[in-house]
Amino acid sequence: MAVARSLNRTTQGVKTDSARVVRDRYSIKARVVTKTFSVDQRAKSNTLTASTKSTGSRAPLIAFGARPARPGGRKPTKGVSVKVRNSRKTIDGSFVARMKNGKLGIFRRSGEFGRNQDSHLERIQEIKTLAVPQAIKWQEGAQGKIASLAAARFEKRLGHEVGRVLEKMGAR
Repeated sequence: MAVARSLNRTTQGVKTDSARVVRDRYSIKARVVTKTFSVDQRAKSNTLTASTKSTGSRAPLIAFGARPARPGGRKPTKGVSVKVRNSRKTIDGSFVARMKNGKLGIFRRSGEFGRNQDSHLERIQEIKTLAVPQAIKWQEGAQGKIASLAAARFEKRLGHEVGRVLEKMGAR
């Protein structure tokens, strides 16, 4: 039982560790990284295997520290600036907007027009960047680093859980 609990706690910690590893290279918000992770298989006392997986589509560019961060106020003259890696870059012609459904993002005019080619109904599209699973895959040594952090976390949790079991039994 202690091993199963340790494995399950480790799978939860993999989310945090992965966010830290990805954030070493990319300036993405941790929430965006952890949202892509889900526990694929939980450990039980009779099956001592657990796994997590990261799935998701491309991340919105607003998750990379956009300036301005919110719509309104002074309009950017050249566009919105973001910090994907180490330096800040300006995306020409981009702007921050909140859609009717409440979604906040960085958008660019597409050049296509809506009903009857009305010039007031120009379509816009959100600018996105790489997906989090891609970032983990492309980052050199990221998977190995996450695995070693998970192994260390498991050892620490196993000692704690065994101590709890022994304490319940009155052996400590």
